[in-house]
Amino acid sequence: MDFAKLKNPLSAAFVLFVLISGYFIYRDSTAKSQPVNPPANSGDTIFFWGEGCPHCENVENFFAENGNLDQKMNIKKIEVFGNQEAQKLFLEKIKECGLASSGVPVLYQDGKCVQGDKSIIDELKKTKK
Repeated sequence: MDFAKLKNPLSAAFVLFVLISGYFIYRDSTAKSQPVNPPANSGDTIFFWGEGCPHCENVENFFAENGNLDQKMNIKKIEVFGNQEAQKLFLEKIKECGLASSGVPVLYQDGKCVQGDKSIIDELKKTKK
């Protein structure tokens, strides 16, 4: 067996491994880590969303098209993709609701969840009447 031929591929694989590992370590260390304040009251309405989520954006557009409905209804928005504290709160709330899926968007109030952009928009239309 000629070890000289194996030396280069092993070195290249090691360098690639180190670079990939470094990327994931850097990414995790730069993730948003601001604390999430839990809802002040049990009656708070929370909109869980994720950065880059097109379904979440549909709900955001609905808020804007209806005169900042989220502000009028005092809906607390929590982004869950880049924040571990927010993810923890989100998972607690969907478990409380009995949801099987942990996808966003989710609208939460008093132990009840509405999941998905169309369902949330339909619910908000009923509520704002």
